[in-house]
Amino acid sequence: MAASARIGYTNTPVKLAVNYIILAQQQLARAKAEADCITGGGVTPANLEGSAEFGVTSGQGSVFYTCFTGMAANLAAVTASELAKLDQG
Repeated sequence: MAASARIGYTNTPVKLAVNYIILAQQQLARAKAEADCITGGGVTPANLEGSAEFGVTSGQGSVFYTCFTGMAANLAAVTASELAKLDQG
């Protein structure tokens, strides 16, 4: 019975949200690594401007990099234990 209850839980909005958070963490980590590669670890954020990977508007590289890395850091700060609290099924 417990297995069937768990299967039913896998499609709830909470479970889907947890999965999307995990996916976003993984994707943002990859994208940040790419941004760091392009910018030399943030030294030259202007390199993001017009890049095929990011295509940031001219003059906005620094602003984009700062916002982007902040968002990635904040999402990465959501710990597995916090996600597990949501995933109580």
